[in-house]
Amino acid sequence: MLTQVQQPLADALVKAFGDFMSSVGGAYVAPGTTPSQGPGTPFGPVPVPPAPAPVAGWWNPTPAQYAAFAARFVVQGAAISPVADTADATGVFATLPPVTATTDILEYAGYGYGPDGKQRLFHVGKFATARVLCDQIAVATTPDQANAVVAGAGNCDADAVRLSLMTGLVVPGSLGNAQMSGGKTVADVVAILLGLSASTAGQGPGSF
Repeated sequence: MLTQVQQPLADALVKAFGDFMSSVGGAYVAPGTTPSQGPGTPFGPVPVPPAPAPVAGWWNPTPAQYAAFAARFVVQGAAISPVADTADATGVFATLPPVTATTDILEYAGYGYGPDGKQRLFHVGKFATARVLCDQIAVATTPDQANAVVAGAGNCDADAVRLSLMTGLVVPGSLGNAQMSGGKTVADVVAILLGLSASTAGQGPGSF
């Protein structure tokens, strides 16, 4: 505790220090207070909040994530979102740069893209059906439950099943049945997808 004689001296020192900081472009902030934005007190750019997490997983992006995904590639005059089931999707979708990291491969698949950067689902109906099955695989806790969604899924990694669904390797039939197509791991499915992209016309992207 300062005496009555010491307090004016201390106040004068604080003021002098504050004046000095202002003169060199800074600002003195008393202990326990919060600095405020103002002239001469820049605190850097306001951070941009990240896009929200997927609603049910990477296979179900939000509208904000769709917009952010498209913006990353500066897609001009090309679609990222699926088109109507009655629309001809030939030449509509952008081809994106190929990816190799698993997280990037799964993100691509959330928008219907294979690791080769080519769109594979195209239409709204296929997206909706694939995402419903992905949601069901996500909540499956036993091989039998997974097999009830996609035959053979119980022997595969869950992400491998969802990747197959979101890239058209697993196609639900007219009765809702679907058969896993030979990829037990994400790496297996990626190899199949890349093999298909290099195959003859009618077997690669766009034929699902």
